[in-house]
Amino acid sequence: MWIDLVAVSWLIAFFLFGLRSALYVSLLGFIVITLFAPDTWLGASMKWLATAPMWLSLGLFPGKLILPLIIGLIIRSLIIIPINYFYAIPIWTGMSPAVAIHAIPWYIIAAFNSLQGLLDVVLAWIIVYRFRLNRFAALKP
Repeated sequence: MWIDLVAVSWLIAFFLFGLRSALYVSLLGFIVITLFAPDTWLGASMKWLATAPMWLSLGLFPGKLILPLIIGLIIRSLIIIPINYFYAIPIWTGMSPAVAIHAIPWYIIAAFNSLQGLLDVVLAWIIVYRFRLNRFAALKP
C-alpha cells in the first residue's frame, strides 16, 4: 500500500455536492486508475473498497465530522484487512492467504489504511472549508 492523494478528490466531491457526487467521482476515479495506473483494476478496486466507507459514513451523519470519521475508519479496517489477505496480497505477490496473514500483521494493514483514510478526509475538509471552496457547494451547511 502507498499513501496517496487519489481519494481526496472523491471526498471533496462529497463535501461539496453530497453522496451521489462522491459515488460518481469515485467510480470515475476507479475507471481512470484501472486504465492508466500501473496497479490497474487491483489498485482501483482496493482504493474504492477502502474509501467508500469513508464517504458513506460521512453521509450517514450529515454535518458531523469526528464520529463518522471514526466509524468510517473502523469499517474501512474491517473491510480492508480480509480483502488484503484473501484478494489483493495473493494476486499482487502470489502469497497464499495463510502466508500473508503470518507475514503481514493485521494491525499494520489497519494502521496504514487508517492513516490514509484520515489523510483523505482531513485534506479534503481543509481544501473545502479552510480554502473556502464550500462557497461553490450545492450543499450549504
